[in-house]
Amino acid sequence: MSNKLRRIVTGSNDEGKSIILIDGDATNYKEVAPGFKRTDIWTTETTPSDNTGNEDMGAREVLFPSQSGSLFTYAEIDPGHGVDEQGWHATDTVDYIVILNGEIYCLLGEEEVLLKAGDVLVQRGTHHAWVNRSSETCILVGVIIGANPLS
Repeated sequence: MSNKLRRIVTGSNDEGKSIILIDGDATNYKEVAPGFKRTDIWTTETTPSDNTGNEDMGAREVLFPSQSGSLFTYAEIDPGHGVDEQGWHATDTVDYIVILNGEIYCLLGEEEVLLKAGDVLVQRGTHHAWVNRSSETCILVGVIIGANPLS
């Protein structure tokens, strides 16, 4: 990642008082595909989520959340990152995507849409792919929530 992310996570001490549980660089970084890098910030296994305990749920290795879970992630998509057969995918999730910097195309079966900084996409489990046709890295954040399959 070109930017280090400071991740602050709250928790509770043994007396039930609010504390800062984690304050440091987010470390759960992975290159999901060439030119597509992701740092996972936090994940949950169920809804409602369980806020007890002090496990670092951001350190867990997940690609997508469980059907009743969620994933909060930060991603960078390099210029020229394009689509091949493996780039097209559908997930059993609803994804709330916010573009922070740059631009990215979301390709769908029948059309495509250009997303720019400040735009928000609600991706509802449809077959799609991402392509960055610009000369600038696209930075986005996503909250990915498990959902029932479309079919």
